Amino acid sequence: KDKFHQIFYLFEQIQTDKTSKGTGLGLSITKKFIELNKGKIWLSSELKKGSTFHILLPKSKMKRTSNNIANLTKLSSLDFNSDFQFDFKEISHNSQKSIILAIDDEISNLQVLEHYFSESNLIFRFTDSAEDGLDWILSNKIKPDLILLDIMMPRISGFDILSKIREKFPITNLPVILLTAKNQLSDFVNGFELGANDYIVKPYTKIEVLQRVKMHLNISRIH
Repeated sequence: KDKFHQIFYLFEQIQTDKTSKGTGLGLSITKKFIELNKGKIWLSSELKKGSTFHILLPKSKMKRTSNNIANLTKLSSLDFNSDFQFDFKEISHNSQKSIILAIDDEISNLQVLEHYFSESNLIFRFTDSAEDGLDWILSNKIKPDLILLDIMMPRISGFDILSKIREKFPITNLPVILLTAKNQLSDFVNGFELGANDYIVKPYTKIEVLQRVKMHLNISRIH
């Protein structure tokens, strides 16, 4: 209980073990947005039972109309540069669709990526378990043509997974793109030294992800 206030600080994490997950920004940003809207956020938690975050916001004075709802719906579904089309047909192998495997412990990130690839002719597979993802790859349960890999995951990091992948698959045969919030130069260097083909910093855009995926699939096909 003496740590309740501390979790709302920037870059603060309360760790009970050696695993690391996230950057300690989510709650501090959430708190700031709520306070800017003249609201409050607080935590109640009981050992072995769970935690609840309470958010109190003042009631909006804006009239609820059908036009307002329609505009909000349109805004929420807006995808920047959504008219930018990608054709992956020419990089298919023997008319077989290329398989993209995404490994990320955050389901929301995987849902975003699934949406990105929903209109492509690629097969998109994903898991929020680093262990399952590594098992699929090393046991050939899934033979991906490209891997999108998060770095900060509990128990086993993306760097560890990348290192094990490169023990079996050379960099030219199986491209790995790191997707992460870690943006320090040392992280870039470490990733490339371990055998990453590319590095995309979160938050990313649809165009950025699809264009780099297409580029690395083409390079892999050439090799």
